Amino acid sequence: MMTESEYIVDTFQKAFGKDRSKRICLYGTGRFTKLLLERLEGFHIVGVADFGYEKNTWEGYRILSKEDLEEWIDILVLIANPANIHLVYKKVKQLPEKIKIYTIEKRDVREEEQFHEQATLQEAAECLKQYAISEEDKLVLERFLGKLLYDTGCEIHDVYSFINIFVAPWLLSYFAWFLNRVRESKAEIVLLPSRDGYLFYRLFGLLQDCESLPKAIYFYTSRRCIAVASIENEQDVEVIAGQLYKGNKRTFLEERFGIKVSLKEEELLLDNVELALRYKEKILEKARMERACLETYLLKEGIDKSKNILLFDFVGRGTIQYCLEKIMGRSLDCLYYFRVRDEGSIERERTNGVISYSGEGSLYMTKLFTQRNQVLFEAIVTAPHGMVERIGKDGNPFFRREKIDKSYFAEVEKACMDYYKEMCLGKILPEEINLELVDRMVELIEYDCIFIDEKVKRYFTVDDPYQNMHTNPFMEGFIK
Repeated sequence: MMTESEYIVDTFQKAFGKDRSKRICLYGTGRFTKLLLERLEGFHIVGVADFGYEKNTWEGYRILSKEDLEEWIDILVLIANPANIHLVYKKVKQLPEKIKIYTIEKRDVREEEQFHEQATLQEAAECLKQYAISEEDKLVLERFLGKLLYDTGCEIHDVYSFINIFVAPWLLSYFAWFLNRVRESKAEIVLLPSRDGYLFYRLFGLLQDCESLPKAIYFYTSRRCIAVASIENEQDVEVIAGQLYKGNKRTFLEERFGIKVSLKEEELLLDNVELALRYKEKILEKARMERACLETYLLKEGIDKSKNILLFDFVGRGTIQYCLEKIMGRSLDCLYYFRVRDEGSIERERTNGVISYSGEGSLYMTKLFTQRNQVLFEAIVTAPHGMVERIGKDGNPFFRREKIDKSYFAEVEKACMDYYKEMCLGKILPEEINLELVDRMVELIEYDCIFIDEKVKRYFTVDDPYQNMHTNPFMEGFIK
């Protein structure tokens, strides 16, 4: 599989191969802009633009102003993660129409954004019909369009309506896919990790009488908890320390490894791996203690390592799968919604035991709304309890105090359960729906003809201590 860097260069060259003579400007001053400038040959790249960059030059290139762009270029290419395209476009949308604004795949961003802004409900609905292939697809779409066109679905004032109309069809199709893979695997135990696995665990509970399904366990763990317990040596410390972390050095060791240290000034200059290795003895001691506690928990929960165990993860870089395998002493299959494979992933090239509903790749490769806006869906599925920081000596979990308001989660759960009961009445198991259909149904929340109350948008915040990320995709402008 291509690396993220290889994909970006290859995609750009193929997409703009016929535009080599056009005057092209790259928008953005990130590492992938530099990569393209170094690798592209035969293209007429006239410069770089970034309206938030304060200096006049970058990497030897002049930073072009809005006036420069209007006079000198034909094409502006936004060098941005697909999740950020809408946010970046808002900075350049006032440029004259004669300038084409594209993504690296040559998607016409202005055309897409204008359709989202100007389309009527009927026009937006018409675009969905081509994706309704099976009879079940058509039933789901009929219900959805009924809510939008003949009910109050175009105006969302509460969490229940938002989830029940837009999100539940996607979630239940994903759940149906999950159940089919569980049955095919002949697993004896399914582990649904706490927080991300909560809704599936609750839905699983509705199927307790289905003899073809194995035992499901709500597995109290987290990346922080399982990662520390998996550490056995210096190399393990390096692997865990090397994963993405957006916080500062003063909080890194505690957030990632659970050790409290007063850092010296010179230690603040070290990278995360160097810093962790400096305190490796403390980390290894902490890991031995937490490993013993986790073993007690596994025994208490009746998780027999010798059984055929299947693991669930929502969108991940393979951390929980990798670490749990080290603890179990054998390989495990894991079901993902999307398996991220970028430079920050553990076992980036691994294919064995990785099964993904919507595909795999780097974040730049994401095509679906539900892939590129994974933060929103993580906020939706995350359980109303804090992250598991560690397991106690008695095998009981200790939770991190929740920093965000999850009072809305009862409405999320009820909306999904009600949809399940409505659409699966008389069926033993739910049926899969065309993924592109349910994805594009959710995507309608970006259209101006759909109104979503600000109070609803404010709820969907993710607090991720492992990466030190606290974000709300609505409030930060990633989603309209």
